[in-house]
Amino acid sequence: MVLRGRVALVTGGARRVGCAIARDLARAGAHVVISYQRSRAEAQTTASELRAHGVQSEAIQANVADAADVRRLMGHIRRRFGRLDVLVNNAAVFERTPFARLTEHAWDRHLDSNLKGPFLCALAASRLMHRAGGKIINLADWAGERPYRDYLPYCVSKAGVIALTKAL
Repeated sequence: MVLRGRVALVTGGARRVGCAIARDLARAGAHVVISYQRSRAEAQTTASELRAHGVQSEAIQANVADAADVRRLMGHIRRRFGRLDVLVNNAAVFERTPFARLTEHAWDRHLDSNLKGPFLCALAASRLMHRAGGKIINLADWAGERPYRDYLPYCVSKAGVIALTKAL
């Protein structure tokens, strides 16, 4: 896929792997929207760095596990760019959660961010991509097939992302 002039969304693009992906997309000439939940300063810094590559970039706060936030995010992209060509579902929670201390809240936090978020974003993005087509990239982890000890909800959520990707 030629990326020059295309529009990409990287969820969780403010830091770590998401930031590296956003940088590579910008270097290839894509306009990049970064969603973040709590990393506002880092997201704004990253967006500024991306603009130095001669592309448009902005950081938008959104909880990808909240359908209303995802609709607002996609609506912003539609109004600002009129299209979405690439969705990178990167946002994730990765917390050590030994089974003996596992809580419903920790379970929900992982499944909401790591599985529900990619589902909601893919669903909304597909509606923006429908006519022109596009690519949806979901980041998983080999732990979805070979679970890490003490990371049960994370591993289950990533196994779900693998199944979601195959089903899509």
